Amino acid sequence: MLFGKIKSIPLPQVAKMIGDKSGIIEITTPENELYKFFFSKRLFLGAEKQNVLIENIFTLRSILSELSEKHESRFLFKEISIESKISGFSLTLDQFIIASLHPLKIKYQKTTADFYPDPDTVFINTGTDTSCIGCDFLLFWIEAQPFFSRGTSAKELSKFLFFSLEDILYYTYTLNLLDIIRLADKKRVFQLPLLKTPQMQNVENKTELALVSSSTPIEEKSSPYPVQTTTESQAIQLYQVDNQQKKGLLRRLIYGFKNFFRKMYE
Repeated sequence: MLFGKIKSIPLPQVAKMIGDKSGIIEITTPENELYKFFFSKRLFLGAEKQNVLIENIFTLRSILSELSEKHESRFLFKEISIESKISGFSLTLDQFIIASLHPLKIKYQKTTADFYPDPDTVFINTGTDTSCIGCDFLLFWIEAQPFFSRGTSAKELSKFLFFSLEDILYYTYTLNLLDIIRLADKKRVFQLPLLKTPQMQNVENKTELALVSSSTPIEEKSSPYPVQTTTESQAIQLYQVDNQQKKGLLRRLIYGFKNFFRKMYE
């Protein structure tokens, strides 16, 4: 049995949790008003308010807006078999989730809801079809999709996109409900590959010579330029945003400084 407060688990999340099950979500407000929502195998089949049938989508949006203001209401899911439509219209589960999310966006425009994910939580793209998200999410998805393809968080997106953190948390919460993004399996750690530079090859050659005969002393000549050894344990772990322009700029800066110091010492 699934029950709780819609303040902690809002209606769209409850709908996501019941998934393929059939049954009724009953919501009782502090004023003892009773709302019922009927579902069967990922289909929304109708709703009632005080045992009065909701006839159209416009009335449904109205009662969803009412419930967003009554966050102290309690819900209870009763799993029963429902075979036919309760009203004259029906929605897919994803369509119902999106419809019930709109009032939440309005309510939490300038605040962060308790049920939103932590801003540091990393999500990654699942590759699910995004045709269901509609125009409201399209602009955000176009901008954020490259970040989600490798894994990103709301806090990171707020640094690169022209959306407020509250809006990004709302979009992230919604996309996760629709299975378009999911929690990343682990934190993103990119290891900088170790390249065999001429200096490193010289170090390896010296090591091989030293191992040929431990009894034969080998006199190493001092070099005016210190040789820096690099081991695998000293590999740099790098968190990196894919931005080739920044890489190119960094290379040009390094090259410019090298030329400057070379000319200064000539």
